[in-house]
Amino acid sequence: MDLVKVPSAERLGVMFVDLDGAAGSIDSWLAPLRALIGQDFAIDAVVAARDADGTALIEERTVRANWKTYQENASINVLHESFTHELYHKSPEVPRIASGKPKFTNHLDGSLVAFSYADEDTANTYERLPLPHAGLAPDRPPRRGYFATLYPNINVPTHSVFVKVNLCVPMAPAESRLHHLFFFRPEAVTRPDFNAIERHLRESFHQVYGEDKVAIEAVQKARASPVARQHFYAPLWDAQHHRFNQLVLDDLERP
Repeated sequence: MDLVKVPSAERLGVMFVDLDGAAGSIDSWLAPLRALIGQDFAIDAVVAARDADGTALIEERTVRANWKTYQENASINVLHESFTHELYHKSPEVPRIASGKPKFTNHLDGSLVAFSYADEDTANTYERLPLPHAGLAPDRPPRRGYFATLYPNINVPTHSVFVKVNLCVPMAPAESRLHHLFFFRPEAVTRPDFNAIERHLRESFHQVYGEDKVAIEAVQKARASPVARQHFYAPLWDAQHHRFNQLVLDDLERP
């Protein structure tokens, strides 16, 4: 048999495969993401959430939308939080703006499309979970949280005690499969109450994902409307959304 060596590497709990051998260094591609999140999170120290048998607690779900439509939602228009999600609608800190100035920072670097926020600005928004934080050291908790997309299909939200890795896999022109896995400090996953806390966290995300699903699938249907050709971007809110679509266009125009 004529076997061909296929380069591969595991990073962030994900196996990356270079089928044509021309993708370049995986670490170079990941560098902007690692540099950003690594300012606050010990991304090389966290471990995957597992059940009692040691099986990684990977969640899967399907969205009836093209992968790009899903990723537009992941490359967040920050304004959408307050009218899409109950959590943010109840928060006195959302939308993330004060006296006309944003309380979030966009990070657009190569394939990285992300925003960050000061942890202290979300004290009345996000639940504080009783687990060791995922910061750089015991005395260095994360100062910021992140919602990061690495084009084309990796999304990494973080907050205080966790780093989460999401993959968006195209299945059909109007269907995408999502895979999710939480990562925590090793000392967190050995606690006797860890499974209950992790399950509670997943349930909280289920509500958010359900709310996003309604919006994403509605946008996918609206692609067939003439109104879809009247698209515009709001400079304050849509920097990430615009950047993601520019990356798509760059790929489409590449010889």
